Amino acid sequence: MASSFAAKVFQHQAPTSDLFLSFAILQTTTLSALAYLSPNSNPANSKTKDTASIISSPSFVYAWLAVTTAIGIYHSLLTLFPPASGILFCPSPEGLNPELFTWSTNTKLCIAAIVIFASLRLVSFRHLGPNFTYRLAPPSKLVTTGVYGYMQHPSYTALIGIVLANTLLLYRPDGVAACWLGTPGLKTCVWVGIQGMGLVGMGILAGRVIDEEEMLKKTFGKEWEEWSARTKRFIPWGF
Repeated sequence: MASSFAAKVFQHQAPTSDLFLSFAILQTTTLSALAYLSPNSNPANSKTKDTASIISSPSFVYAWLAVTTAIGIYHSLLTLFPPASGILFCPSPEGLNPELFTWSTNTKLCIAAIVIFASLRLVSFRHLGPNFTYRLAPPSKLVTTGVYGYMQHPSYTALIGIVLANTLLLYRPDGVAACWLGTPGLKTCVWVGIQGMGLVGMGILAGRVIDEEEMLKKTFGKEWEEWSARTKRFIPWGF
């Protein structure tokens, strides 16, 4: 059986463009994973109000990381070894969207967006240093330099961009999930579910922003008010 699998691998000659795309997806999956992980441990026994405490817990973060990384790796492999090669298991290959596994406009834009937003997220980690934790707690100082000289919540802007770009490329029912979804009706339900989860996630994030701003205002007072007045929340020179 192993020799048969090896023969299929050697018989399948992936075009150079597929190799580059597979590598690019692996790299963006790695970048996304780094952006999903908190650089610091959550503070012990924090009593600060935190609407997002459930999704910021280590158990949720690691579960999300495991699922999304697995999807990225499988997508990368399907780019190299399409279902027709018989190398990878995909019960319903007819449901796959070919544009997601080639250098389509959607693929290029999503990969570029992941690189940009993941880089912004990692820069936010660096600028905040030990003050960046998933669980809200009063920081030792108010950081107002670097990217925080233009935006109050660059890490949230980055996170939204990363999740949205990955959703449009990887976490969608006509991506690798189509191998198991089968019927169009089930795909529609999944799309509705994704949109619903997106709305819930945005609601939780909005609550987190309110909680964080209340904490910072209470902790730093006038210093926070002056910084808040001269910067934007999510997009420089925007809003």
